[in-house]
Amino acid sequence: MSNKKCPARQVETLIKVITKRWNLQILYDMFNGKRHFNEFKENKPDLLNKTLSRCLHELESNYLIIKKINSNDEKDTEYILTENGRLLNRVIYDLMVYSMEIDKNNEYFTEEYKKIMKKQAKITLNIE
Repeated sequence: MSNKKCPARQVETLIKVITKRWNLQILYDMFNGKRHFNEFKENKPDLLNKTLSRCLHELESNYLIIKKINSNDEKDTEYILTENGRLLNRVIYDLMVYSMEIDKNNEYFTEEYKKIMKKQAKITLNIE
């Protein structure tokens, strides 16, 4: 067997990474401009520091984000989407649209609401 990675295995690995609790939300936060550890915790009272550290490390080890430490201040750390991470914009958008479409019993998902959410997500995720 060759050393090349099997595409199906790569997809399986990616799905495992982005479906772990918090990882997809962190990626979406990054598309919304969040870059620092404490920013990712905003509006997520159940997200523990240890869990967030693990998530960020996992996203980094899978080449979806990079950790950038300010050379003048080690406490000033930013997390930035890599090109691979930015390429998930369409996947995240499609998952969002899919979840709204299959939830037929949700009274909040009116056609107008879906239209607004899709437009807003396209802007956030930089989709033309």
